Amino acid sequence: MEDSMVTKEVTGGAMIGDTIVSPRVSPLLSPSVYVSPHLLPSLNPMPAIDNTSTISVTPSPTPTIIVVTPTLSVSPSVTSTADSVPSSIQSSGRVVINEIAWMGTSAGKTGSDEWIELYNTENEDVNLSGWILKSETDDSPHITLSGAIPAHGYYLLERTDDTVISDIKANYTGSFGPGGLKNDGEILILQDKAGNIVDSVNCSKGWFYGDNIAKSSMERRDSSVDGNNRSNWASNNHTIRNGLDVNGSPINGTPAHRNSAQI
Repeated sequence: MEDSMVTKEVTGGAMIGDTIVSPRVSPLLSPSVYVSPHLLPSLNPMPAIDNTSTISVTPSPTPTIIVVTPTLSVSPSVTSTADSVPSSIQSSGRVVINEIAWMGTSAGKTGSDEWIELYNTENEDVNLSGWILKSETDDSPHITLSGAIPAHGYYLLERTDDTVISDIKANYTGSFGPGGLKNDGEILILQDKAGNIVDSVNCSKGWFYGDNIAKSSMERRDSSVDGNNRSNWASNNHTIRNGLDVNGSPINGTPAHRNSAQI
């Protein structure tokens, strides 16, 4: 019989009526979709990532810093026998040759009691250390100054000793050079420490004023006017005077004081 030849048992499948249903044929009963790698040749597998890779970082070069320490060079100090001068005092300024007693005083019969006065026109003290008052004619006198001259003050120089003007203390006492000031005139120069000429009085052809008989000093009229100008000088008027000579007699001049001829 033909029905006896139909197999009832189906291996790996199921019998639905007279039809054998295979799980590989029925999409409804397939548990997964099988895709052959030959159908997707362009899908290459992802390369494996090596988690053990080491990142090498090259350190930046470290800059070399050179520290230069400035060296302060200090010149050795100069020791002076003069009174110390505060550093705040300026070392240059408008200082003038203000009065010249080239004839000396009545007490000095030989004319040895000569004196010279400087005046500071500035509003502050001026350090005169290293300044020079000298004769351009014969370098006599040649005096190196020291100390300071006060603002609108005076600096008195006396020849030989401090008895020339007995009642006023001099700022400088000492030699005015061989023979002192010449009676027939001199060129006097005042220069600062740097060698700059601060003031000058050119009396090479004879002193502008002053009297050798009356022993009257030669006084500057205006400190702001050129000292080489003859009209800027006059003789002491014997009315306005200051100071006493070594014998106690009045001096015909105004040492360390306002000039009688001052404008």
